[in-house]
Amino acid sequence: MPTTNKGKPQSSTTNKGKPQSSCSVCEKTINDESEDSIFCEGICNDWMHRTCAGLSKVAFKAASESEDKFHCHYCSSKCLRDEIKALKDKVSSLEASLKSQPATTNTTSSTLPRSEQSDSLEIESGHSSNYPSAVQSRNRPPVNHRQTLNESKKFSIVVYGIKECLEGSSRLFRSDNDVKQVVEIFRKIDSELTSQSVCDCTRLGKYSTEKTRPILVKLSRSYEVTKILDSRRKLRECPGISIKPLLSKEELFTESLLLKERRKIIESGTERSCIKIKGNKLHVNNTIYGSVERNKFVPTSNESSPFLDTSQLGLRPPSK
Repeated sequence: MPTTNKGKPQSSTTNKGKPQSSCSVCEKTINDESEDSIFCEGICNDWMHRTCAGLSKVAFKAASESEDKFHCHYCSSKCLRDEIKALKDKVSSLEASLKSQPATTNTTSSTLPRSEQSDSLEIESGHSSNYPSAVQSRNRPPVNHRQTLNESKKFSIVVYGIKECLEGSSRLFRSDNDVKQVVEIFRKIDSELTSQSVCDCTRLGKYSTEKTRPILVKLSRSYEVTKILDSRRKLRECPGISIKPLLSKEELFTESLLLKERRKIIESGTERSCIKIKGNKLHVNNTIYGSVERNKFVPTSNESSPFLDTSQLGLRPPSK
């Protein structure tokens, strides 16, 4: 059973003489009277706040009452990576042993009676009426890619402007460097965000020395995505760094149309602060200036802007 505040071992003592510990995640002192904490029995082997461990009150209660040992997100991921590596090693050894063995199918079938040979051939070819074919057994419902994208969007954001490592660096070094830089940026938005909040970082597109690829960042909790997107204005002090939500091809195309029209409005003399993009609509001075409908920008009136389509903007509609 995981250890919680009750029965906590003494690690340090306050002026009042009460035992206290420091959280292994945020390194702040844990106040047992007002804060919930739990002991990680994995690699950490230390105490941490309930919130730092990513547990809701319901999950914290369930973990406290469970007979299983509690492992934080970092320790669980480390154990899974070790298990995956061990399985890969076993598969590699099995493949090597199979390749070293001579084929015995023909010699085995030649020793069987003719009736049993025909039955075995029917089974292998998948034409036996008594056995379902391999194709039928693998029939699965079609994957809803749109639903899959919507689920991944809840935990993903895209970070622009982070410099890449030099060409030729190892993949592990590049990955660790990207995670480190992403965490540093996130901590400028919210000091409570740590490396344990980041599940994965992936560069989008092919490597090029002429431009920096954006990073797709997957977080462990959806509310962290909302917190970062709501507070990204704090990054104005970081030139060249920007954070955007993960968008589909259609949403990216719509955004590019609106940005093209926004640039033209700015060039005509309108202040940048007066122009806002909300969804598929463009607002000027809190009034809807136009919207994107069927891959075309449609102004609200003929007086505000001429009709623009994808050919005028030099863009192509997304392929379906």
